[in-house]
Amino acid sequence: MRIAHRPIAPGLLLFALLGAANAADGGVYRCGQTYQQLPCEGGQTVDATDPRTADQRRDAQAAASAERRHASGLAAERREREKLAAPQQEPVVIGARPSQAAASAPAAAPVKTTHKPKRKKPSHPDEPRYSSPAAAKKT
Repeated sequence: MRIAHRPIAPGLLLFALLGAANAADGGVYRCGQTYQQLPCEGGQTVDATDPRTADQRRDAQAAASAERRHASGLAAERREREKLAAPQQEPVVIGARPSQAAASAPAAAPVKTTHKPKRKKPSHPDEPRYSSPAAAKKT
């Protein structure tokens, strides 16, 4: 049995042309609180074309580029100021009282304040150390 080969390229070309025509013809539709490219029931067509001229777009791009350069310069200036100010800064503890010791003195070892509960020793060496909840109910 022989399989007939059909050319796929013309079909794809036709599909692409129809899709491009539909996209160019279609607009933007407002459907409730959302916007989409497909019409919907009760949807309104919205004009989404850019009304600016080529000169206006070029001016806007130049202004945005100038703002980016200015922002980069300000960021570099801020980083330089932070480098110079960093050695002068000391850690601040909220609610701490000023101590008499020098700030460069090593901190004292922390005091351990947790206590483990003491185990109850059995009154007799043969008595088990732990009992089950069921054994506790019997007594």
